[in-house]
Amino acid sequence: MVDKPSEYTSPGALARQGLKVLDEAPPARRARLLEGATFAEFLVERMPALAAEWRERREALRASGALPGDAGTSRS
Repeated sequence: MVDKPSEYTSPGALARQGLKVLDEAPPARRARLLEGATFAEFLVERMPALAAEWRERREALRASGALPGDAGTSRS
């Protein structure tokens, strides 16, 4: 999941489409969609660094025995 940008870009794109539909609506009505779109953009921006940090932590936990080795999947 952390290596799938579409998981974070799709909700933002959907919110932006909703904002286009509500283009003439009052700001209060558009606020929730705007925040959702902005949050999705934030996730897209931050996920590469967060994914890298997770992979490092996961490897350290595996090395210490706190987590089992590769569970047979290549998912991150």
